[in-house]
Amino acid sequence: MGDATETSIVVPCYDEAGRLPADDFVDLAGRTGAYLIFVDDGSTDATPSLLTQLAERLGAGPRSSPWNATRARARPCAGGSAGPSS
Repeated sequence: MGDATETSIVVPCYDEAGRLPADDFVDLAGRTGAYLIFVDDGSTDATPSLLTQLAERLGAGPRSSPWNATRARARPCAGGSAGPSS
């Protein structure tokens, strides 16, 4: 087996268009070979467009899912409630 180590970096980016340093991520991926995963959970700003452009620069395609298209919510546990009853 080789000595190669694969590194993945998960970047949450909900409404982060104004703070997402695209050039820095391209540089990071080029220098380290890290696999970058950007998670956008329904941004209402220009984040989706910026991530599409960033994916093209990184030689990847954006992937989207109908799941988690809104903010996370607590779900009741199987066989019980999500919290104390009132």
